[in-house]
Amino acid sequence: MQMTRTHYEDITLSEMVSRSRIILTVSRQEPFQIEELVPIHKDTKLHPPFHKTKYNFRVNNILYDRYADGSVHIEGEKMVSPGDTVMAVQQDFETELYCHKLYYLENRGKSPIFDRYETTADLFNEPELILFVSSINENELMYISYESLSRKDEILLLIKGLKGPG
Repeated sequence: MQMTRTHYEDITLSEMVSRSRIILTVSRQEPFQIEELVPIHKDTKLHPPFHKTKYNFRVNNILYDRYADGSVHIEGEKMVSPGDTVMAVQQDFETELYCHKLYYLENRGKSPIFDRYETTADLFNEPELILFVSSINENELMYISYESLSRKDEILLLIKGLKGPG
């Protein structure tokens, strides 16, 4: 069986801001980290389930919403508001699941390329974080990465640059 190797492409804070659908400040909620087993076959010994990690957050504030003006409505997309409790999943989840299935069900490997941002935040110890979300579905936010609240002013300047002068 061909082994897979994951490749990473580093992205900057500016790139992450420009790729975000929505940028939120969030706080951890208990239970914070939830592990879910996603079965890929009835025979779980030969074809192990995929481990999906979800994080439970409370939305404190919306720093940026690309479509806040109502110019775009994405079918099935849930709106997020301050005070909501949301589950967040790494945006690469579906690609990772696809690669897992290829490896265990078809005996093939695929070497994906994922974006990687070197955050200064500690996901498990900071009381509040900035979450960069690429998409929203009915039950989960698909996030690109997260950053420390201490970089909020820098991020707000980058957001202002996206909106243009005014």
